[in-house]
Amino acid sequence: IVTTGALNSGSITSGFGAIDNGSSNITTTGVGTFGSLDISGDIDVDGTTNLDVVDIDGAVDMASTLTVAGAFTSVGIDDNADANAITIDSSERILIGTTAAETLAPSTTPKVQIEGTDHHTSALSIIRNSNDNGQSLLILGKSRGTSVGADTVVQDDDGVGEILFTASDGSDRTPQVASVRASVDG
Repeated sequence: IVTTGALNSGSITSGFGAIDNGSSNITTTGVGTFGSLDISGDIDVDGTTNLDVVDIDGAVDMASTLTVAGAFTSVGIDDNADANAITIDSSERILIGTTAAETLAPSTTPKVQIEGTDHHTSALSIIRNSNDNGQSLLILGKSRGTSVGADTVVQDDDGVGEILFTASDGSDRTPQVASVRASVDG
């Protein structure tokens, strides 16, 4: 079907082949149902779009918020996407180098997990570059508050932070082999 004007035909069923509309827009006030839709130009959506599966081969430019219900997995951040670069799962955990959250010592499933096979892929760095005497920070904190942002005073012997060292025993990674712990004294 080739048209340069309005197409008023009620419905178009399979067997008609391609619809060539030239450079004109195709507008519908109803629902379009397609087995497959190949768009080589821009898509402009002013309302809500509900898609089951989206495969995008090019760049995505978002001027607003992207909301994902459930897990989000990036197959790569660059053109050499040969592994999952980052996953944000449905429990809001950030997983780098893995798509499955791991429970570690003692019965803790961390919100941020990095997993790799060498020192390059299994490392975290915090580096400060500034022309002053300032340093990088890793801050572990504690409040007796019961809500996010609470500043309730801590008490004697409260643990403030701990660094745990764990090793796999062949079935999981919960065995703790060493720790550094800071507690309130006074």
